Amino acid sequence: MEVNWVSIYQAALIELEQAKISGRITEAQRAIIGSIEILSSIPSIRPEEKNALDHAVRSLRGLEQDEPEALRRAVIKTLDDLHLLGPAIRR
Repeated sequence: MEVNWVSIYQAALIELEQAKISGRITEAQRAIIGSIEILSSIPSIRPEEKNALDHAVRSLRGLEQDEPEALRRAVIKTLDDLHLLGPAIRR
């Protein structure tokens, strides 16, 4: 069963407790990597979906490194990509 990386990613972005942030980031990175591995076997992957995954990985790196401007840009790009995908990403 595929993990819904979007909800795990969102949980990492909104985590406020400093002690939990690292664990949330790690969990989100694992979920995203799992999705990338699953999607890599699908020849008809939509570019928006790949872009959303790539931007999500970048935003988690920004969160990890405490780079607010890089994080903000990556989150906006991820959200834009997810908006384009609409219900397809919720599968």
